[in-house]
Amino acid sequence: MTKLTDIEKKKMRAEAEIEKAKALVTKQQALIKTKEEEVKLLESQYISESLIQSGLTFDEFKSLISDIKAEGDHS
Repeated sequence: MTKLTDIEKKKMRAEAEIEKAKALVTKQQALIKTKEEEVKLLESQYISESLIQSGLTFDEFKSLISDIKAEGDHS
């Protein structure tokens, strides 16, 4: 019976470790999502600051992007 009890305890420990690992994965997935959103925000801030520093208006920026896309379509 002692052997069975030991096996049962090991099984319970392994199950507890699985639950801890799942919780850690969930936490890390949330962190990844937060950091991805942070990167997108920083990219938009970079674009905004670039417009300010270059003196481009939003319409000029849109025109520039359209020109770049048109050049890419002709490649």
